[in-house]
Amino acid sequence: MECSFDDIALAFYFNFYDSSPYPLYEGEKSNIFNYLCPMEFNKNLNRFRIFPLDGGFEVWVGKDSAANDLLTFKYTNQNDLWFHVRGTSGSHTVLKVPDEFEGVIPKEIIKAAAEICAYYSKAKNAKNVPVAYTESKHVQKYKGAKSGSVVIKGEKVVKVKPAAPPILPEGEE
Repeated sequence: MECSFDDIALAFYFNFYDSSPYPLYEGEKSNIFNYLCPMEFNKNLNRFRIFPLDGGFEVWVGKDSAANDLLTFKYTNQNDLWFHVRGTSGSHTVLKVPDEFEGVIPKEIIKAAAEICAYYSKAKNAKNVPVAYTESKHVQKYKGAKSGSVVIKGEKVVKVKPAAPPILPEGEE
């Protein structure tokens, strides 16, 4: 499916007036292109592990370094929280914040996302893992940096015990 400028303008119109006839993926209201070209948006979803949490939050985890880049820079809103283990390799993890959410993200939700992040890292079997997190708008990639490499600002660190997500994807233990 190809999307023209006219199609995107039409999607903008519907999004602006909040009367879009397109079925929307919850949490993606800010990205007009996703409404208009759901096939373009959905074709990459299998590159991530997606876990629902309480309150409409979701945790998205990249499956490899290319998927990490895709998740971090194409599938993340600026106020979502981005997570990564400190001191070792692991998946980029994003806590998707629901559009309608206002206020401070509960500590239990941040802890759950950090535990999942630690679970999908080389520190999976450690007892206590430091996990850095920040708003996604503070994650940058320098030109020429290898896939999966980023620089973050304003991070906070939480120490957690790695924990499997509430629902594991089919075929994973």
